[in-house]
This record gives sequence, structure tokens and C-alpha cells, in this order.
Amino acid sequence: MSEKLLEIILPVKNETGLEIEVYDGIGDRIAATDPASPHMLAVLPDFAGTIWQDAVADVTVFRIESGGEKLLGAIAGAGPVSRNYAALVARLLEAGLNVRTKPIDRTAEFRMLLEGDLGRLQTERMAAKYPEFQPYYVLVFSVPGRKELVSYLKDLGTEEDFVFATHRNEVVMMKNADGLAEYQSVSDFAHMVCENAEQELGFCPIVGVGDAARELKDVPGSYQKALTALRLGKLLDGRARVYSSKDYFLVTLFEELPRDKVASYLAEEIDPETEEIFEDAEMMETAEQFMLGSLNISDTARRMFMHRNTLIYRLDKIEKATGLNIRRFADAMTFRTLSMLYKLNKKDKRK
Repeated sequence: MSEKLLEIILPVKNETGLEIEVYDGIGDRIAATDPASPHMLAVLPDFAGTIWQDAVADVTVFRIESGGEKLLGAIAGAGPVSRNYAALVARLLEAGLNVRTKPIDRTAEFRMLLEGDLGRLQTERMAAKYPEFQPYYVLVFSVPGRKELVSYLKDLGTEEDFVFATHRNEVVMMKNADGLAEYQSVSDFAHMVCENAEQELGFCPIVGVGDAARELKDVPGSYQKALTALRLGKLLDGRARVYSSKDYFLVTLFEELPRDKVASYLAEEIDPETEEIFEDAEMMETAEQFMLGSLNISDTARRMFMHRNTLIYRLDKIEKATGLNIRRFADAMTFRTLSMLYKLNKKDKRK
């Protein structure tokens, strides 16, 4: 593709003097009118629409689509003239690249399905192409180093898996369910990826895990559930690494409740002492760890490197402030529900 891109952009530079660059979906510069120059884009921008201008960097960025590939182009300058040039160059590139479009590869095809770029008829054709579709789990990784993680996941996965970067600056892995036999669950696999990535790549990704997509048409839904789990997980439990959509089923229902009803309910149930507990990061971490430890005092104290008596003191303090003894399952569920509603309501107030 690089040669074809150069065939298009070099004549444009000769006629106009424009410096033009083209980047792939993970930020690699794959063509440039001046290959010796520094990259115009240090990081791929996330923007709506087809053209974006950065006045500080003095650069104009534009989207290009060629078959299943989504590319970004960049030209120097950020004024009205540069915007017009960007629109012209984008049209020239798309026209030149799509004259003889190669067949879309499987990864690009699934990326288009997942991101909602296929229409109904295209999706039906794709379903006919894969009549024996095997179940997949969609995992969405939020990371600082996308290129490294894409390569790492490709090496870690099998031929049946799909790994690619999205335009939301995330990395997606479609993990074939048959490749999870040695793990207890897909979340167990995600935890393994996080731990190994931290050791081998030097950074720790955060992962949202969607439900199993048992049919091809379920893939976009699994992706959206993974995104929702990632968003809600960061809000409700910011210290975790893996957020499963199954863990946030109730929260997604709570988000559908009328906000005034939630606020009214919380006003009745939460007094100043209870609110003080919900605002105390140390107490909330203790409660979360206790519930994650199946309400087991000894296990929780060991995992938190805390004296058993200190843990009991904190649980007593929570009970005194809230009236809920979270040693009991029913009270623990009520406490968790209240804390989730409280955080959702607090988020709404900040908007």
C-alpha cells in the first residue's frame, strides 16, 4: 500500500508544495512526501467528523477509507486553505486506493463489524461467509502503549483470534472461546494478560470483558458491553484491572432509572454519617475487599495485610454509620447497591 500512496501524494506535492503523511490504525507512518522529516503526528488524535485541525501543532488531519482499512492523513498547516487541501487530498487518496481494492482480510472485516461500519446487507453476507461461526469473547484494552500490546496479543493468541486497534484509541481482542480451555473463565484469561503485560511490556492495561458472542450478529453487542464494563468499572472500582460485563449488569439497569428518582431515594436512605463512609476511600476499599473475599474476615485481613482486629473495627464502624452489618450477605448486597447508586448520582452531579 505504501507504494500506491506515494504514487498519489508525490505528484500532489510537486504541484502544490504540500507535505503529506499517511498513518495506519495503530499510529505507524506508512507513507510521507518527506520520509526524513519528523512525524507530524506523535499520537493519533481522536476526533469526530472527517477533518480535524490542531492550531498549536499547525497540522490538519483527515480520515481516509480504503476497503476495510481506516487511515489518517496529515498535512502541514491548520487554516481554511489547509482544510480545503485536506478534503481534496482525502478524495484523491480514496479514489486512487479504491480503484482496485484488494479483498478485505478477516481481521479488517471483523473490525468493521464490531465498529458498526457494515450495513444490514453486508452483515448478512458476512454471516453467510461464516456459517459455522464459533463463539467469541470481546475484550477491550485501555492502554498507553497500543502498538506494543497489539503485537503482544497477536503473539499470545491463536490463528482463530483477532487483534486490532480501534479509532477510539483502544485495543480489541476477539478471543475464540475454544482457546480458553485452560482458564477458569475469560476474566481469568484477562487477568493473566494484565499480569504478563506488566512484567513483559512495563505497563498494565485495563480490560473490559464482554459476554460471549455466540452468533456473528452478537459481536457488536459484546463489544458495547465490554466498553460499558470498562466505563462503569473505572467509576465504581478504579483500582481493579479487569471489568466483566456480568459484574455490572445491575449497574447498567440502575443507569436506566430516572435520575430524580435515584436522587430522591438516596436522600431518604443516606444520612451524613453514611455519606461520610461513602466518601472515605479507606473504608470503601475495606468494604469492597471484604465483599470480594466472600465476607471472610481472615481471608480479607490476610490479603489486605491488615490485623484482624483492625478489619473488625472498620466493619463495626461501617455498621454504626450505615446500620448495615456487611458480615451478613443481605446487608452486604444492600450496602453495595447503595454505594453504586451513590457513585452514579455523584457522577451525574459533576456533569
